[in-house]
Amino acid sequence: MCRSIVAVVVGSVVALMVGWVNWTVLNLWEDAFKPLPPAVESAMVPMIESQLGPGAWFFPGLDMQGMAALPAEEQEKAFAAYSAIHEKGPVGMIMVAPGSVPMAPSTFARAMVFNALGAIGVALVLCCCRGGVLCRWLRATAVITLITTIFYGSLVNWMGLPAQFIGRMAGDVVVTWAVVALVMALIMRRGCGSCCCAPAGGGSCGTGGCGCGAKQGG
Repeated sequence: MCRSIVAVVVGSVVALMVGWVNWTVLNLWEDAFKPLPPAVESAMVPMIESQLGPGAWFFPGLDMQGMAALPAEEQEKAFAAYSAIHEKGPVGMIMVAPGSVPMAPSTFARAMVFNALGAIGVALVLCCCRGGVLCRWLRATAVITLITTIFYGSLVNWMGLPAQFIGRMAGDVVVTWAVVALVMALIMRRGCGSCCCAPAGGGSCGTGGCGCGAKQGG
């Protein structure tokens, strides 16, 4: 149990460090996440502030509730008109949030909370896996990759978000947490020596923490 707790703490810090490397050293976002040109920003921001406000907005717009209230024939006409605009493009989403201090301490505090939750999830996967460090790391990385692909893949498929941007986001998550999983797997080595309350005479681990309930050498 001791090593599991240490692994979660260390993994949370490692996740923050690897994320920083992805952003500032590897420049993972350089060609997938760009600032608006100043002229476009000055024209759009006042309109967004006055007419949209915080939230997620998609275009071309489609009033789905209003269309559902129309007769079937009118619904078909409305959707056909929407489809023509959608096919012509462009298609997109606008994400709007209230103003905030960039890179405020509260942002990093929240990041550490999310990292801790992620590290707890990795610890649970590692505890449920059998085998050595490499085997358990590969299985944890496979779970991380699968969950990331399911989540971000749906954003590309259903929301129509740019594949390059979403791909970089997914890559950031997979790389970060694959490194975290490796560090945590090294800390949470199997064997009753990895638990605080292992019986003095060997055998099964008394706490069951770290996933080392099996006999040593088994």
